[in-house]
Amino acid sequence: MKIFTKVKTVALVVTATVCLTRVKSANTENMVIIPKYNQDNFNQMILGAKFALRNIFNENSEPPKLVPKIPERLNSQSDQIKFVKDSITNNSRSIMISNNAGDEINEHTLAASEQGITVVSFDSPLAGGKKNAGEDLFVAPVDFSKTGKEMARMAYSILGDDGGDFVFLYSSPDATNQNAWVEEMRKELKKNDTYSNINEIGIFYPQNDDAD
Repeated sequence: MKIFTKVKTVALVVTATVCLTRVKSANTENMVIIPKYNQDNFNQMILGAKFALRNIFNENSEPPKLVPKIPERLNSQSDQIKFVKDSITNNSRSIMISNNAGDEINEHTLAASEQGITVVSFDSPLAGGKKNAGEDLFVAPVDFSKTGKEMARMAYSILGDDGGDFVFLYSSPDATNQNAWVEEMRKELKKNDTYSNINEIGIFYPQNDDAD
């Protein structure tokens, strides 16, 4: 069910991107899609993108060329930046990205926007928004504030009335969606007395080379 949701989300992303860029054909248009890294759910996102293009362009008009750029998991930040810079060099018409590079990517997506490339983020937004990162649109698969509340509820359901300690386990300190979930959960824990006995120890990134 979650995978299907991802497919529909990126189908919506591609539809919005086509509308924003007024993409017409494969002869002159390249649309670059950059997920966080190679993982099944992101591969399903690519399928969602292809599904959208098939439905937007009828059999009498060839769809634009969709160019997936898949970062290596341990080099996701640098790969995403490189792919954005390559898109500028190749004069692509649009970039669709799930940000895993934090603020570091802002100047590059902003440069892409200033060159006339449409910049759309999905799943994980560009922290700089339109002004500092050139983001034309962010499509969120979930409401981040509701995600934080649900995470607090889940922690309580596990720890119970007596409470206890917990840690966040996340893939990257630069994933803007995950950072937003953490902040929303912290707000919920602080304002809701039900969670007064639940104590956060910190955030742990198991994929970091220096993680103990």
